[in-house]
Amino acid sequence: MQPKASDYSPDKLKACESVLLELHRILGAFWDHIVIVGGWVPTLIANNPKVPHEGTTDIDLALNHLLIPEDSYEKIHALLTKHNYRQNSDKAKQFQYFRDIDLGGQQYTVVVDLLTGQYDVESGKSRRHEPIQDANVLKARGVDLVFERYETVTISGDLPDKGGKDQAQCKVAGAAPIIVMKCAAMAGRYKDKDSYDLYYFVKHYKGGVEAVLNAIAPDLNHGLVKEAIKRIRQYYASTDSSGPAQVVRFMELENDPAGIILATDAFETMQALLSGVDSKTPK
Repeated sequence: MQPKASDYSPDKLKACESVLLELHRILGAFWDHIVIVGGWVPTLIANNPKVPHEGTTDIDLALNHLLIPEDSYEKIHALLTKHNYRQNSDKAKQFQYFRDIDLGGQQYTVVVDLLTGQYDVESGKSRRHEPIQDANVLKARGVDLVFERYETVTISGDLPDKGGKDQAQCKVAGAAPIIVMKCAAMAGRYKDKDSYDLYYFVKHYKGGVEAVLNAIAPDLNHGLVKEAIKRIRQYYASTDSSGPAQVVRFMELENDPAGIILATDAFETMQALLSGVDSKTPK
């Protein structure tokens, strides 16, 4: 079943934020080599208070396999399981952990995915997973870019289990990697929220489309960025293409006149990005 905007309640988002703060404490020894990717990115670096991002209920962490030391005293998987994170029992998904927390008498399960780059890995290109210390980490398209293209933000909130208030300085994927990763996700799975996240990020990034263009300009000749731009041309080719349609469906406006306005805005926003890319790309 496709997730909808109404599935993302404030309490679910608060639970997810709480787990993110906890991960900063648990993985503190490696935090300088970890970048937040996925659905948290629009919330953290492109959120418009007038039109808030719908948020996310899971956490995707990109681990820099080139810099995280193998010989640390306590290792990633052991640290997570020690603090009540359950590893997915499916052997194909052992990069995934679950954290159950209680919030206001209601229990929520937050999903945490550990990701890394596809290149310069010991496991080779053909394998989906890369061992980092004692953890089995999923190789994901675009992650290689995040370790050089990131922004730094500070988040604050409550730790789980009445652990008190805390704050964390976090590295968050920048414009080029999040565009690459969201486009790869749109190509590799059928999830409306990916289309929504991409549109929202480009629409509401501080400084607008022009700021997005300036941020991705150094990487326009990168193969992964070229691949993403090609996908945007396909998915946002018209107001009734899959990109705008999925944005509308995620926001549950298929049968509302506002859906037509939203689809038009999604199309025009992404076309403005493409026009800017064309103007900055040598012929």
